Amino acid sequence: MTAAITLRDVGKVFAPSARGQSPFVALDNVDLAVEAREIVAVVGPSGCGKTTILKLVAGFDVPTSGKVMVNGRPIEPPGPDRALVFQSPALFDWLTVADNVIFGPRHRGEPKTDYLARAGELIGAAAGLGRVLSQGALDIFPAMILVGMVGVAFAGGVMTWALGWVELRAMPWRR
Repeated sequence: MTAAITLRDVGKVFAPSARGQSPFVALDNVDLAVEAREIVAVVGPSGCGKTTILKLVAGFDVPTSGKVMVNGRPIEPPGPDRALVFQSPALFDWLTVADNVIFGPRHRGEPKTDYLARAGELIGAAAGLGRVLSQGALDIFPAMILVGMVGVAFAGGVMTWALGWVELRAMPWRR
């Protein structure tokens, strides 16, 4: 069986940011295989390449050397088979909460009845808003979300997990 995420001999070198500086080697000969439904934490000090790996798998950047694959296929530009959950909410301000959550499935052409039903269930489960959903919580915009309702923003991540896509999270680490 093919790993969900595979990095083979991956390297990433960034050009110098100023004259006289050397190139910055963020990754050198990295090998990693992540199986479906496996949870992996990449932990290390600032500048060790954690976010670089996420950006490569998401398709936001390309490796200098080696191969990055998702489900056995080489990474293309960002696609609907991968979701990156940012450290801070990254929602489309002009879309409602519901439209943010269904954005991926809708643009993949999945049946509307399937993704609408599942989105309602997942938003309710992720945010503990079962009672509120009937009062139109799905029709509010991100700017209207109260601090206590920020969990709604993570429903996209829950939907990603539930449907078997690759989800990448860059979370701050505090001691």
